[in-house]
Amino acid sequence: MKEWTLVQNQSISSQDISTTPVVFNNLQGDSYDYRLYIYETADTLAGSILITLNGDTSTNYRRYFIRGLGSTSEAFTTDSTDELFVTGVRSADYSSLSMIDITGSSGAERSIKFFASAYFIDTTISENSCFWKNTADEVTSIELRGYDTSTLSFDAYLFQRPKTGVYNAEDWQIVERVEFDWKWSANTDILNSITPTAYYQLSGLTDLLGSNDLTNNGTATFVSGHIGNCVNVDGSQALTASDDTAFDLATTGTVACWIYGASQDNMGIVTKWDYGTANRSWAITSGWTGNRAGDTDKIRITLSSDGAFTTAKDYTTSVTCLNSAWNHIAFTWSSGTLKIYVNGTEDTSVNKDIDSAFSSIYNGTGAFTIGAYQASGSPATYFTGKIDEVLVTKDVLTATEISNLYNSGTGSQLTSTPRNLNTDPIDFLVQGDDEEYLIESYVDNDLLVRFNSDSGTNYVEQLLYNNAGTLTASTSSTDTSIQIATDTKLLINAKTGQYRPCLLSTGQTSANQQTEAGYWWANSSDAMNKITVSDGTSQNSTGTITLYKRTKFKSSIDAHEKLIEEYRIGNPNGWTDNNTTLTAQNSYLEAYWQGEDTSDSKGSYTLTNHGSATFTTGKNNNAFTLNGSDQYLSNSSFDKYVDFLSCWFYTSSTINNSSTLQGLIGFGNSNIALGSSTAYLTGEVIAINDKNSTDRTGVLNITINSGWHHLVIAWDSTNSQYVVYLNNSKQTVSPSTDNSTHTGRILSSGIRIGDFSDYPPNTYTYNGKIDELCIYEGLSFTSETNRDAFVDALYKNGDGRFYKSETQNFSAGYTFRNLPQDDCIYKAVIEAVADSTAEDLELTINSDGGSNYVHQELVGTSTTASASTSTDTSFGNMKVDATYPLSTEIYIFPATGKYRPMLQKIEDYSTNPYIKLNAGWWLNNSDSIDEIKLFTSSSDAISGSIKLYKIGLLS
Repeated sequence: MKEWTLVQNQSISSQDISTTPVVFNNLQGDSYDYRLYIYETADTLAGSILITLNGDTSTNYRRYFIRGLGSTSEAFTTDSTDELFVTGVRSADYSSLSMIDITGSSGAERSIKFFASAYFIDTTISENSCFWKNTADEVTSIELRGYDTSTLSFDAYLFQRPKTGVYNAEDWQIVERVEFDWKWSANTDILNSITPTAYYQLSGLTDLLGSNDLTNNGTATFVSGHIGNCVNVDGSQALTASDDTAFDLATTGTVACWIYGASQDNMGIVTKWDYGTANRSWAITSGWTGNRAGDTDKIRITLSSDGAFTTAKDYTTSVTCLNSAWNHIAFTWSSGTLKIYVNGTEDTSVNKDIDSAFSSIYNGTGAFTIGAYQASGSPATYFTGKIDEVLVTKDVLTATEISNLYNSGTGSQLTSTPRNLNTDPIDFLVQGDDEEYLIESYVDNDLLVRFNSDSGTNYVEQLLYNNAGTLTASTSSTDTSIQIATDTKLLINAKTGQYRPCLLSTGQTSANQQTEAGYWWANSSDAMNKITVSDGTSQNSTGTITLYKRTKFKSSIDAHEKLIEEYRIGNPNGWTDNNTTLTAQNSYLEAYWQGEDTSDSKGSYTLTNHGSATFTTGKNNNAFTLNGSDQYLSNSSFDKYVDFLSCWFYTSSTINNSSTLQGLIGFGNSNIALGSSTAYLTGEVIAINDKNSTDRTGVLNITINSGWHHLVIAWDSTNSQYVVYLNNSKQTVSPSTDNSTHTGRILSSGIRIGDFSDYPPNTYTYNGKIDELCIYEGLSFTSETNRDAFVDALYKNGDGRFYKSETQNFSAGYTFRNLPQDDCIYKAVIEAVADSTAEDLELTINSDGGSNYVHQELVGTSTTASASTSTDTSFGNMKVDATYPLSTEIYIFPATGKYRPMLQKIEDYSTNPYIKLNAGWWLNNSDSIDEIKLFTSSSDAISGSIKLYKIGLLS
């Protein structure tokens, strides 16, 4: 779970950045994503800002205006420019803020997404996407340059986060991560940060990480090596690969390999060095007598900056490496510094026969060669011996990483376990609709996602950003799927009984398209129980797929976003007092009988009433009322593990170790009983028993007085037994007289409430009341403290919490007051569902008449501002519908003294359900924000959650 971290910020005052650009240097390449905020503070006519990566004008830029579009637009295919226009201010009245996301995508086209609020001639606000074309270049710097010579004033904030595992730990939890990616066979926690550009195990000719497979020039053989097999060359054989950027070390890089051989004079081992055509770049060779007579059992590393070896480095190890034994050799290169490592340790006493000063290795066109040099395009000066595990990377490995590659002499090999997801799909088993799910895919193939496994639960796919497409549900008998690409996140909303919205954000769906899209899962009555990820082809895939979950009505926040206040509309999560401790475990709640009638409020386990049991005043509202003679309730289909049980029970008489045995709840062969039976537990008062296996656990020698009592039975997986709580107090439990505790989780084969289930009916019926019976499957706790807190939340000081979803008339709305004015961005997150009739939500700023808001649909359009100047207008049309639930984010930007830009990302579910972006301006340019109000346009009741965040970039 990684968050955004602020790494650099700069404040620019009245500077012409067309001649003096603003540069963020020393970035950490493509293992990170980057987010840049640019807040313009110009108070006069200002100019525009362009963004460039790495500053090299030959790295051309391909731009696509493709949010909500499936086609290309404005593709730059020449080296004419590599700049992207991201923001601009054409009037002193309009504020401007841009948010630019740059993905880490080494070896692939890099996606950049941005939202730019900018006042042009037509007051447009845009959200856009594009690609940076140079696929081999890692991000080392971000440069901001002025489009013209106007002076600008702005603040710029650069954040970064690791490329995977990006969701905030406060919000999302990892359910499961499936990895079928490359892994090092030892010390993976240290070595997995390495990104090789080429890797050869030398069991054959394959480049396991790229497309630079080798050619066997001769009859080199593959024999037993240091790890698995290796290549054996006899002095006339070599393996080669054509020139490629993977072998261009330039300013940084590492090359490593295992070598076995005897003393020999200046023979090529692993090289990119053609001495016949002045194409010398770098080489690992045996020592050369031209430097010293005794060097032929050493290893020599040579680098050239000009291809001609006039400006070069020529280092030879001080220790013997060619001694007819396996030795690990590595060198690192970092902007002028060459280091050599032998068997995991840096050789600090190398002989430096040539040590010219330069910072970049010559990028020659000579072939990459294993077992020889090159001379005028052909292998020459051949090595005799064995070579294994050749690694080339542009990373500069640390001494620790190289030591771990050496791995105490045993070596560490990069291996993968590719998976054919067509024949072996991933099934994520999930827990219904009380939580939202998010799939994050970093897999090298396009994949398919579908829900559950029942035919007919079809999936309706629509690309809904800015498209008011009509919902056209397919009624075919088979499931359809969502296609996801690499670098994709698919958010799956939890909406039982409603059409389920799914939002997809992907960096790449093809070579020329970037998409943020919306979909609907059309079966509105089906709870989520499985998410399947597969591949429609037969090819193997490598990568990582992670499934996250979070409780409904929680919004995703970044490290620099702080919650100001939350307001709950009605009671959307079900538990009284909106109790988050209980809500967090909703996904494990399998059945909930409230005692109002025979219905199951959580699942589908409606009870059968035997003997006309009644429903009278209980602990909360009504309760099951049983006569102790011929009344009980049952469901023969209930087949869950009982990992946690909570209920209230009422007795009109004292229960102790001499009381008659009564069945409180039965689960097939297992029962929870009150009263005494001396068969297995002398002195028992509360018993958990299994008739068939005689396993029995009990609470002994206590007295339960007349009245209401709260009982919890919880499975302790650490100790493999049940623990018992009575009235929020953990009880001492004892095994049966033969010392056999109830060592297995109860697996129900039907349920009886108020009677044993392994005896004929009405043998041990209960005389009293039972209320608020909850049964959880799969619920466990990381500590006893957490379990105690959960029990305490259910007990609630003896009053008891219960599950009751409520709605509220929201026409009066709710106002967030006493806001910290204009030193931040505000982010309002709205998640709501309607009870029945569709509703519109509205938003206003402050409450003074005349501070009106002009609502414009400006994303991807060029709409002219048409300001009303008489009364307040609300920012609205946020549809809440009983079938299509709402999820909206509204960003309100700081702009004291300027027109204030607002961005709305809304799921607008009206006549034509669609998902869209919207934007507008709040026109009173002299007013700072002190209130934000949300309300419905009519009096129908809804439930949901409103959260207001502060993004404190400017404070």
